[in-house]
Formats: sequence, structure tokens, C-alpha cells
Amino acid sequence: MSYGVVATKSGQVQVETIVPPGERSYDRARERFRAPVAGPWAAGRLTLTGLHLAFMPTRSGRGVRSMTINLADITSVEASPGRLSKTVSFRTETMVVHARVNGAMAFAKRVAISVEATRRRGAANAAREQSAGRAPSTP
Repeated sequence: MSYGVVATKSGQVQVETIVPPGERSYDRARERFRAPVAGPWAAGRLTLTGLHLAFMPTRSGRGVRSMTINLADITSVEASPGRLSKTVSFRTETMVVHARVNGAMAFAKRVAISVEATRRRGAANAAREQSAGRAPSTP
């Protein structure tokens, strides 16, 4: 099986950090009016492979770095409407990555298909390992 490049898009990315509920030190009233913790939009290239979603910025400055997300860590893929370019959001347990790209709906669908395929592969591998562990040993 090849894990080469599945899709690539040029666009802008913003990373929003998720604060777990147990670590929040403020009450619910403040939470409603607090803006999400997010950095600036950074231009670059998103690359989807069979195992990862990677972002490479066009400039490495102002704290913008490249990042790679394992597809198994992505819990949901969401696409939101937009006028010129739509926004695709990739959610993990610790962050939400927003990407503004042209052809966002098709890219979101491609990422969702790859995430599902990764989950199925992981489940099949786990089942195979479990059945191999239960097999009786023969001398």
C-alpha cells in the first residue's frame, strides 16, 4: 500500500487550542463571552497523505511553524460556508485547525474519507492482533 500524497491545497491555516473543561479556571458566564484561543492566519500548503495531514507555511517567522497531524487523531472534519473561500475545520482532542482553501468541500470530503480509512485499518489491525493473541499455541 502506498502512503504518497493524496491531495494538496494552498491556503491559510489558523490553529485554535482547546482548553479541557477540567483545566478551565473561569465560570460559565465568562466562558460565553470569551473569544477562542487562536493564533493568526498563516499562509502555506496543506498536504494530505495516507497517514497524515501536514501544513508547511510559506514563511517561517512570527511563530508560525510546520505541523503534522496523524489522521487517526482527527475526531471530526467540518466545512463551513463562506463567500469566496470556505473554511474546513479538523478537530482533534487538543486543537482545532481551520483552513481557508479553494475547493474546500472536495478537500474536506477527501480528508474525511482518508480519516475513515485510517480508522478501519486500525480496527482491522487491532482485531487481527487480538485474534492472534487468543490463538492456542501448538508445540
